[in-house]
Amino acid sequence: MNSVLEKAIVLHRRPYRETSLLIELLTQNHGRIALVAKGARKSKSLAGLLQPFQTLLVSWLGKGELFTLTHAESLDWKAKLQGTQLYCALYLNELLLRCLQKNHPQPDLFELYLRTLDDLSCCSEAMVLRKFEWNFMEILGYGIDVLHDFQGEEIDAESCYYYEQHAGFVKTESSHHLSILGLDLLNFEQGDWDVIATQNLARKILQPAMQHLIGDKPFASRILYQSLKNQKIQRTQRSELNKRESHDDNHT
Repeated sequence: MNSVLEKAIVLHRRPYRETSLLIELLTQNHGRIALVAKGARKSKSLAGLLQPFQTLLVSWLGKGELFTLTHAESLDWKAKLQGTQLYCALYLNELLLRCLQKNHPQPDLFELYLRTLDDLSCCSEAMVLRKFEWNFMEILGYGIDVLHDFQGEEIDAESCYYYEQHAGFVKTESSHHLSILGLDLLNFEQGDWDVIATQNLARKILQPAMQHLIGDKPFASRILYQSLKNQKIQRTQRSELNKRESHDDNHT
């Protein structure tokens, strides 16, 4: 139960019964919560407020896992996303909805999420996503120690390792398809997230580390993102083809 205004951001919404909306929020002090916004579909002003990536001051009442929205007002800040940035942000929302338990306070996550949305509008998307995933795992209590193997032994710079879920880094042969050089792990601790090699190494570690949290179901945002990328590639190819054809026509 909560009757005090609290900062929140909309992660997802969908129709609920005849006139209402079911809203998933990430709040500053209560983590992920689900609210029923009664009559919101009949109110243009309220429906306009309850959009993904909109920051709000909200209050609610109720017990259990589903509460009733009692007040919502807009804050000045809203993520400025466009193109592929939007699909990346949708991926973040899907990730939070899959991994977060309801009504579990995550104040550090709220700030990280807002900061990440800001970064998406001005930084490399791959860098922003990998950095968020890495910090997200730490906040959830699944932080990854890149300086020690699963037995607590220090990582050997000249050995190769792979990351085993629920265990940690295990020594392997260099031919293993997920093998990582120990020296790279040692350097990763001080790595620059702007460097592609750091991002690629983070992805290599995070994929098995996050599997038990995200499951096997494909992310809808990734499917949309890939579709958009393919469309851009096709448009570029058509444009280049048209230019070549025009150039050839001018020289015949």
